[in-house]
Amino acid sequence: MGSGMLRASCEVRIPTVSITDIVGNASAISGLEVYITQRAANIPAPLSLQPSTLDLRGFDLCTEEVIEDLRGVFLWTETVIDTEINIPCPVIVPGLPQQTATRRCERVPRTDQGRRSESSSRFQADWGPANNTLCPFASAITRELQAISQVAFNTSQPDMLVSTTSALRNATSNTTELSRADVDFTSVALLNLVSSTAASMVELNQTVEREVVSNVVESVNNILEVPETSIGSAPAARIASSLETLVTGIQPDAGQAVVVDTPNLGFSVICLADVLAQGLRAETSGLEIGPVVNLSKVAESLADVALDIPRDAIQLGTDRLQASNTSNCDSAPTQFIVYRTTSLFQDRSLDNSTSVASQVISAQVGDLTSVPLEEPSMMSFSINTANISENESAVLTCVFWNFSINNQLGGWSSDGCRLVNSSGTRGVCQCDHLTNFAILVSRRALLSTEPQSDAEVALSIISLVGCGLSMVALLASMGTTLAIQKLRASTSQ
Repeated sequence: MGSGMLRASCEVRIPTVSITDIVGNASAISGLEVYITQRAANIPAPLSLQPSTLDLRGFDLCTEEVIEDLRGVFLWTETVIDTEINIPCPVIVPGLPQQTATRRCERVPRTDQGRRSESSSRFQADWGPANNTLCPFASAITRELQAISQVAFNTSQPDMLVSTTSALRNATSNTTELSRADVDFTSVALLNLVSSTAASMVELNQTVEREVVSNVVESVNNILEVPETSIGSAPAARIASSLETLVTGIQPDAGQAVVVDTPNLGFSVICLADVLAQGLRAETSGLEIGPVVNLSKVAESLADVALDIPRDAIQLGTDRLQASNTSNCDSAPTQFIVYRTTSLFQDRSLDNSTSVASQVISAQVGDLTSVPLEEPSMMSFSINTANISENESAVLTCVFWNFSINNQLGGWSSDGCRLVNSSGTRGVCQCDHLTNFAILVSRRALLSTEPQSDAEVALSIISLVGCGLSMVALLASMGTTLAIQKLRASTSQ
C-alpha cells in the first residue's frame, strides 16, 4: 500500500507513510504498539482495530541520543512523539534505591515547511529537556560534597561541626578532580555553616572553634587551587562573604591572637589588651601573616601587602562592642585576611585591559563594615606588572570590593580610596573605610617611539610643508578679503 489514506472513525499515527516500510522495522512497530496502548487506555473496551478502520499518517520520532554530564552517560532511545520515557540512572549507589531520569519527546512546529508534503504534519518530534536531578553524581567526591551542603549545622553539636568541616576539608583536598559542581556545593556548605553558627560561635569552646575555623580556611585554600573559570562568580561571592563572616565571629582572649595561614590565604584575629596609641598594622611576606605595631610609615614597608588600621577605628569598634557586651576583649577584635590569589574576587564588569595587580587584604574592627573613618586607613602593595608590555603604560587605581554591586556578585569600586604614591613595583593607597582592598592596573598603549624609515621621514616632511603652505594660503586669503572690504568701504564714502 502506498502513502494514500484510509478514512475511519479512529486516527492512529505511525512512524512511516508506507505499511511496507514497517515490515522488519522493529522501532516503528514498537512505536505503533506504544502509541495504540497509550491511546487505548482512554477508549472504552473492547477496542477492535481493523486495517480498514485506520487513518494511517506519517509522523516523526525523536531519534536516539546519548548525553554525558556529571551524573553519568544517559542513552535516550528512539521515542514516539508526545511520549515521556523513563530510564535508569547510570550511577547506582549501594544502599540507596535505584532512581530514574525522565525525558519527553515533544511536538514542535516543523522547521522544513518548504519540503512538507500534503500528508505530512505541521509538527515534528524533538527532545525536551531531561530531568535527571534524582540521579546521583558519578563522582564520589561530588556526592559527598552534595551531602555536606545539605547538613543542618548547629553549635549545640560541636562534634558534628568538627567532623563535618573536617570532611569538607578532606573532600576538597584532591584539587585536580574538583568540578564546577564541587565548588558550588562547597560554597553552599560554607554559607549554611555561617548562617547557622556565626551568631553563636562564641558559645563553642576555643578548641572546637579553632578546629572548625581551621578546617574552613583549609577548604577555601583547596578551592583556590581550582582554575578561576571553574569557580564561577556566584560560588566565589558565597565563599568570600562566608569566610569573612566566620572570621568576624572569632573572639580571642584579651591580649591573644588567632593566626591561620595557608598557601593561598591567611588570617589573623587579635584581641588587644587596650587600644594602642599608634594603631595596628597587618602585613604579609611570603606565607606569613601577622599583626605588628606600626612603628614606621606604611609606605616604607617592603611586605607583599601591609595595612594600617588607625587608632580611632579601633576605638570606634571598641565602643560599639562594649555597648553590646559581647566580647572578652578590652578592645574590639581586629581581623585581617590576606588573599594571595584573586579567584574569589571575579568582577565581570572589568574589561580585558584591566586586572588586579596585587594581593587582596581585608581588615575589620569588630562589626565596623564600611563605616566612614575620621582618619583614613593606609595600605601598601607590591604590584605585579608582568602583563604590561614595553609598548604599554600602567595606570593604577586603589579599589575596595563592594559585595552589593553586580547583582550581589560583587565588584571593585574606587569610592573613598585614592592612590597616594606609586613606583614601578609598589603602590600606596588611602581609604576612608575598612573592607577588602587591592590595586587595579589598566594597560594603556604608548605612542610609537620606533625610528622612522627614510620614506616615512620624507612623507612627514611633505606633510608638514603642505600644512604650512595651506596655512599661508589661508592667511593670505583672509587678508585679501579684509583689504577688499576696506577698499569698498572707503570708495562708498
